[in-house]
This record gives sequence, structure tokens and C-alpha cells, in this order.
Amino acid sequence: MFNPKKSKSVLIKGLRMVMQASLAVLILLLASPLVAAAAPLPSSEHPWRAQYYANRSLSGSTVLTRMDDSIDFDWGHGSPGSGIPADNFSARWNQDAWFDGGTYRFTARADDGLRVWVDDTLVIDAWCDQQASWMTRDVYISQGMHPVQVEYYEHGGGAVVQLGWKRLQGEAGWLAEYYDNKNLEGAPALVRTDAAINFAWEGDSPDPRLPDDQFSARWTRMLSFPAGAYRFHAAADDGVRLWVDGQLLVNAWYLQRLPNDHWGDLVMDEEPHQVRVEYFEDGGGAHAHVWWERLDGFSGWKGEYYDNQHMYWPPVMTRDDAEINFDWGTAPPVDWMPDDNFAVRWSREMTFEPGFYRIAVRADDGVRVWLDDTRLMIDKWQEMDNELHYVDGTYLDGTHRFKVEYFEQNGNARIQFWIVPTPWKAEYFANTDLNGEPVFVRLHENLDFNWGYGAPFPGLPADEFSIRWTTPQSFEAGRYTFNITADDGVRLYVDGELALDNWQAANGSESVTRYLPAGEHAIVLEYVEQTGIAQVQLSWYNR
Repeated sequence: MFNPKKSKSVLIKGLRMVMQASLAVLILLLASPLVAAAAPLPSSEHPWRAQYYANRSLSGSTVLTRMDDSIDFDWGHGSPGSGIPADNFSARWNQDAWFDGGTYRFTARADDGLRVWVDDTLVIDAWCDQQASWMTRDVYISQGMHPVQVEYYEHGGGAVVQLGWKRLQGEAGWLAEYYDNKNLEGAPALVRTDAAINFAWEGDSPDPRLPDDQFSARWTRMLSFPAGAYRFHAAADDGVRLWVDGQLLVNAWYLQRLPNDHWGDLVMDEEPHQVRVEYFEDGGGAHAHVWWERLDGFSGWKGEYYDNQHMYWPPVMTRDDAEINFDWGTAPPVDWMPDDNFAVRWSREMTFEPGFYRIAVRADDGVRVWLDDTRLMIDKWQEMDNELHYVDGTYLDGTHRFKVEYFEQNGNARIQFWIVPTPWKAEYFANTDLNGEPVFVRLHENLDFNWGYGAPFPGLPADEFSIRWTTPQSFEAGRYTFNITADDGVRLYVDGELALDNWQAANGSESVTRYLPAGEHAIVLEYVEQTGIAQVQLSWYNR
């Protein structure tokens, strides 16, 4: 006997199976993954030149030509316009669009076939009968005007076509497709963005939608590199493959356990490059790690840039930085990195003349500085608003290795690092005999001042003030002549011994010679200004 409820259930089940099969065919045919998406953003301020055909093959004469403000149509079972049938029609849209240089995410939806070109590059290729489903594709586009062409056909049923794009900045990571089998077959069970390929799932699953074993993944990303030779590494349990611009650099597609390290070398130019990684897990532990390093030498700082603030390996970019002196504001170091929550590690070897030095850094946000990989000199791993921190009196002689680590939390991103000989500590007094508490305490890199008839700082008098400078300095063994030019009085102490005493109103130059054994010596200069011009200079040389 006919059962309406059962027949309805069978019909619904059959429709679901058809829709699932159509979706699977679409995914197999597309080069780009499907993701859930909202309606596409407006792609351009300019209208599209539209040509509509009364057939599915874009052939013959156009039946309708017009300007469409956007490609955002859901005609249902209707027609796009007069003279166009509700089924078995096609359309072509063209425009010249402006792109800022960078990676763009194209988002589209179609029922049925769709193709999209930028210049001569086929960005989306879904020329098949399909249910309306969202699809995306990430493409690097250089700055300037580029022709964009869209082709569409409708076979039967509903008619839908939508297209938009946006520039990825501060949000782009690895476009990750996870499959519930180990052969990257069928539709991905999960599509997401991964900040880095640095996973130790052990015996667990990457996601509840995936099994603990017998799964696979594909990651793709556009990355820029400073020109040079690079070594790409992959370590996995189990199989892993890595391509750069379609060139297979790592091919370890077999069962294996850590530790392992597979690598391939490639000379890169400064243009963006597509990096693709594939991975499968058979059973047991699950690990996937990918990183790279620059092989040629660094003339400055080796800068390793991470798209997370914890420096989870690997870095997304390694480059040669001439100095650590950056003010990125609210922008990222490069446009495809996040503008917040990133980190950098700089390292290099430097050679120093024997002496005592100041190690200084100003940062927004956290910073750490190591000397010779073992001595943590500055540890301010915290949110900061462009704060200055330094360590004085560090003795350096010969070659030493420095490492600077930095993270950006949010807001402005700034860091400056420098090393200078230990400066003079200056204490300024508003009297002529260095009495009481100093009005100001400052640090100066050298003693060479001519204030004329003015005061050193507001808050000090122009006359009748005094100053004491102190510094530890490193000397090789020898006889040293100290030269002093002053207006007015000065006193010079070497290791606590009064070497020169002229504490009176005077204008001229004096010198004194002392033998100093090798090592650190304390130098103190005291100065008094009575009236008139105020100036003082101190220098020395080895006779």
C-alpha cells in the first residue's frame, strides 16, 4: 500500500544523496577549497561589462549587453533579462580592477558552471553542473590595474552566481584542508586557517571531525622571501611532501617516526612564492613540522619572523636586517603577516674593542636580550609602551654573539636595539661645591660641552653650578695623557687618586700623564662654573 510518509522520507533521503554527490564532484574539480562563507564583499567600485547568451557555451551573438554593478545574482528559476531563457543560458563579465600588491582571497558561489581569470591566470575553475556552494581561492596579485573576466553558465533548476574578493592582511595563515582518510581523497572534512605547521597531536585527532588515525592534510600559502638560497625542512610522523611553486623539494611519503629531518634547497627571488605541504597519518603518533632557513651568509642581523607571539617554530620568514630599528606602527612587518600577536628573533656575532659597554633596547611590547646565548642581560617579556631598558658596565672584548627576542601584543609595534661604550654618569648641582642631592642625573657618551652663557638645563642657573662625571673605562697597559679644556675649575681623579686639581675660575687647557696597567679604571671629572662662559672637554691618548 502506498505510504505518503515513507515516500516523503525516501524522497528527502534521495535528494540529500544527490546534493552530497554533487558537492563531492565540485570539490574534486576545484583547485581551491570550499569553505562556509557569507555573501562576498563588493569586489570593485566599477561596474561590469556584461554579455548574456541564449545558450550554455557563450557562442554566437549576445542577446543582452548591459552594465552590472556587481556579480551578485540569485535568479531562482527566472531569467536574467529580456530574451534570455530561464535555463540553458550563459554570461561573461569583464572589468579592469585596481589591486594593491598582496594576496587576495576570491570568494564565489555558482549554480551551475563558473570560471574566473585575473590577467591570464585561471583563478577559479568550476565549469560543471553543481548546486550553489561557496568556494575560495587565494591568489597573489601585484599592484596595479588587472583585467578580470568571469564566465558562467546555467543548465537547469536554480540560477545563482556571486563573486567577490578581499585583500588578506593581518589574518592570512596556511589554508588547511583536512581529510578523514590518509590519501587526500574526496571532500575535506575540515577547512581552516593554521598559523603554522607545527603540530604534535601524538595519539589525538586534529579535530573532533577527524579520526585519531588514518587522516591527511594539505596546507597552502603564498609567502615572500628576501632573495637568496633557502633550505626547506619537514619532519613528520608519518608521510610528508613539500612543494615550492610546483617544484617538489621534500618527498617522504611513507611510514616513519620522529626524529627525522627531510630537506630540499632552492634559490628564491623576491617575488611571492606558493608553498604547499601534504601530510598523512597512518597510526600511532601524529606529528607535522615544517620550517626553513636561509643558507647564504647574513651581513647584518639574522631576523626570524613568527606569525605568533610565542615563537612556535618554524618562522614564517627569515631575512637579513641591517639593524634592529623598526617602527611598524599598527602595520605588520610584511603585509601577509599579522599586525598583532607576532614575534621576531634576531641574532648575530659582533666584534668589540676591549671596554665597558651599554646594552640598550626600547620596545613596544616585550623584549629579551642574551649575550653569548647564556647570559640573559635584559628580560622584559611583558606588554610595554615603548619603554627604554639598558644595562651598563658590560665588559666586551673580541667577538660575542647577541640574541634579541621581541613580541608584539597589539597596538603599535616598535623596537630599537643598540650597544655603545659605557657612558659617563653626570650629576648636576645648583651650587659650586657639589653639595647635597643633584638636581639632575644624566648619561652622556662623551665629555664635550660648550653652554656659552646659558645653563645646561632649565632648572639650573647659568652661573654658579657644578657637575661630577664618573665612568669605568678599560685601558691597555701604557702611559696616558689626559687633556682638559675648561672655563672654569676642574678636578680629575683616576682610580680615586687626584691626578689634576685646578678648582678655580680659569679659562684654558691643561694635561696630565699617568701610567695605567691593563684593565678597568675609574675616571672621575669634577667641574665648577662661576660666571661668564661655561665649557668643558676631556680626552686622552696613549703616548
